Amino acid sequence: MKIPAQKYLKDNGVDLKRVAKRYAFIFFKMNLFIDQFALKGKVVVNRRMLAEAIHDYYVDTIRVKDFHGIEYTGNSSRKKYSKGQKRK
Repeated sequence: MKIPAQKYLKDNGVDLKRVAKRYAFIFFKMNLFIDQFALKGKVVVNRRMLAEAIHDYYVDTIRVKDFHGIEYTGNSSRKKYSKGQKRK
């Protein structure tokens, strides 16, 4: 049985207001880009796909944190996991 993303996020302590703010910010920035490059009428932001992408980001983050046994993600975490790997 598939659990709806919002329920999964809420059950795992994610603030749904924060997710909504992230959605609004990205939606605003995407539309700003469309306006700045005169793409109105040529490009459309699919709200449902954007919501799915944002939900997937948070769900994936929860799963990675659980798998690696870490509490926070961020630059310091990225440095730990990329130690010894060469960056291009």
